[in-house]
This record gives sequence, C-alpha cells and structure tokens, in this order.
Amino acid sequence: MPSWLLHHGDEFGPLVRAGLGDVLAAPGVPELLAHCASLDKPAAPAKWLRVLDERLTTATDGQETVRAVLEAFAAHRHSVHEDSDRLLRGLVWALSRESDEAATDLLARVTATASAAPRQASGFPHAQRTAIAAVQLLAGRDGEAPVRTLARLAARVKNKAVRARVQSALARLGASRGWSLSEVMELAVDDHGLDSTGSRLTEVGPYEATVRVVGEKARLTFTRGGTGLKGVPAVLKETHADELKQLRDMVKGISATLTAERQRVWRCCPRTASGRTRTGCPASSTTR
Repeated sequence: MPSWLLHHGDEFGPLVRAGLGDVLAAPGVPELLAHCASLDKPAAPAKWLRVLDERLTTATDGQETVRAVLEAFAAHRHSVHEDSDRLLRGLVWALSRESDEAATDLLARVTATASAAPRQASGFPHAQRTAIAAVQLLAGRDGEAPVRTLARLAARVKNKAVRARVQSALARLGASRGWSLSEVMELAVDDHGLDSTGSRLTEVGPYEATVRVVGEKARLTFTRGGTGLKGVPAVLKETHADELKQLRDMVKGISATLTAERQRVWRCCPRTASGRTRTGCPASSTTR
C-alpha cells in the first residue's frame, strides 16, 4: 500500500489498515485503491470508469475490498482527512457498479455517514466530497432505502452544498416515481418501532411498560399483572435505570417527531383565512 493511502492524518486510515491489512495487501488492491483516490470530480468520466472496471476485475476480491472499506467508514461515523474523502468518493463509484440490494443498502449508509457532521460543527460533513457523489448515485437506485435516506438528510443536513444536492436528488427521484414532495418526505418519518395502534410494549423486570401516542404527544405507562399503575415503579429507578432512560428517551423522540411532522404538514398546506385546511391538502386526511 502506498504510504499516502489511508495514512495517519485521521483515525480512519490507521483503523482500516489495522483491520484489513491482509485484504489491502492482496494483488491488485493497492492499484484499485490508488485509482479510486485519483477521481477529482463528483461525476466520474467514462475513461476513468473503464479503468475502474479493469482494476475491479484484476484485483483479488476487488468488489469485496470496496465493500469492506466502505463498511468500515459507515461504522466509523467521524470526520476523515481530505485524502480519505477522495478515496471514499472513488469507492462509492466502484460500489455503484453493483446493482444488488445489499450494495444499495451500503451506499445509503455511506451517504448518511458522509453527510453527517460533528455536533459542534454542523456545517462541515464527515466527508463532503463523498457525500456529494454518493447522493447523486443513491438517487439512481431502486427501492425505498434511497428515498428514505435522502428525505431524512433533507431535514438534517446543514451544509449548503450537500443540502442542495440532496434536494435536487429528491426532486428528481420523486418525479421519476410519480411522487409528490410530500409523499417523499413521508418516508423519512421514524416510526420508533410503534405498531399500527401507535403503541410499543416492553417488559421491564416484572412490569410491562407501554409507550403510546396520546393526542399530540407520547406517554409512558406501566402495568403489572394487568393492573395499571399511576406512575413509574420506584424499584425500577434502582434496578433498571438504563432501560428506564431508554424508554424516556423514546418518549421524547416520538414527541419530537410528532411536532416536526405537524409543522411540516402546516408548511406544506397553508390554511385558509378561516383556519380550515385547504381542500385536497394532505393534512386534511393525515393524522400523526
């Protein structure tokens, strides 16, 4: 492996070298990765793609190597050096040469990781070059994963360049499938594991905890032996503190989703002067 590939400029390079050392040293793999790192634009030229296909064919387990490095990045979830960003951009193009569902799922996860940003620097994605290329490639894939991933990114990404690509990709993807933007955004809504009645039942020690949507908020209640309790059993605060925290976090998350969806529908469907929803507006028949 050339020293300038996956170097020590970030945590990602050494992580991949340590975890995939034998794979990276296989015949043809260094040449494949070097070619991927040579892509200097979001869109790959035809000549570059022809060489890529040759490298994938001649490298030992070429596609498996591509997936292994991208899997490592998807799980890494931290910012990378610009050299790693260039390499990853080329690798998503290599992944795009595969049309199976597993490749689409991996591309969706890489897109989400690359587009995400540190909390203290929300305008600086983990891998901006990779994100821009991956967004365009993901929009051309079949299935729900591309729509769901891009719709969620549209609501979260702060970086202007990446957000613009996401919005453009969503519009193009929705148009190709005959969907409105509102229908596309519906797929971004997290169901938080709730069933069709808006509830989720979890056993916590000898008790049953139920998270349920009531009106415009989520509520947490407990029962034991079929008998409802007024509050949180005191013993759970000591014996099952972690589970209790997860349940409370779930309640907060569901309530936040309900609020965000209500605001989205209001923005999508302005009300008339009388305060009634316009005829034909999705909000007139959608409940959350």
